[in-house]
Amino acid sequence: MRQCACATLALFLLCFLPGGAESIVGKVDVKSKPRKAVRAGQSRVLRTAPTKRDYPDETTRPADARDEALAVVLSVENPPKKGALKGGVMRQKNKMFVPYVLPVTAGSEVKFPNDDNIYHGVYSDSDAKPFELPQYANGESRSVTFTKPGVVELFCHIHAHMNAYIVVLNSSYFAQPDKNHTYSIDNLPPGKYKVRAWHPRLGSKVQMVEVKKGQKATADFTL
Repeated sequence: MRQCACATLALFLLCFLPGGAESIVGKVDVKSKPRKAVRAGQSRVLRTAPTKRDYPDETTRPADARDEALAVVLSVENPPKKGALKGGVMRQKNKMFVPYVLPVTAGSEVKFPNDDNIYHGVYSDSDAKPFELPQYANGESRSVTFTKPGVVELFCHIHAHMNAYIVVLNSSYFAQPDKNHTYSIDNLPPGKYKVRAWHPRLGSKVQMVEVKKGQKATADFTL
C-alpha cells in the first residue's frame, strides 16, 4: 500500500509541479574584439569634481568585465509567462561597479551598496530608467525599482571610469554564462522560443529553438 502511495505521489510531482527537464542550454564563445564604447558620457560633465580619473589596475576590475563571455545575457524573448521577479545587487567596490552586467526582471528592485571607504553616487540617463542616487558613504545602500524593459547604463557621480549595465527583461527566463561559458534557462514548457544573446560591446544574436517534452534544447552562440 505504501509503495502504491509513493508511486502515485511521484507521478503527481512529475506531471504537475514545476522544475521538469525542459531547458535551453548552450555555450557562449567570444571571438570578436569588443568595440569601444561610444557614448555621450565620454565628454560628459561629472556631477561633482572628480577625485581620480585613471582606470584601476586590470586585476581590480570585476571578472565579468575581464572575461567578455561572462557579461553576456541570454534571454527568452517570447516567454510563456513572466515568472517570479528576479532583482539583484549592484555593488560599488574597488572603484568599480560589480557586476559589470546585471540582468533583472521588470518590476524588480536592485540594491546599490557602497563597499568602498569613499563616497560614491550612482546615476543613469538611459531612457529605460533615468535616475540619480546622490553621494553616500561606505556601508550605506540605496535601491531602485526598474519597471520598464531596456538597458540601463550606470555611471558614478565622482569617478569617470566607473561604468556598468543593468539589463531589464520582460520575464525571469534568462541566464548568464558560468566560468566555463555554459548556461541553462530552466523550467520552460515545451514550445518554440526566440533566444537572444546580448553583450554591451559585442551586440546581440538571436536563435529560434524548439523545446520538446522531457528534453533539453541547445542554443550555442558565437559573438
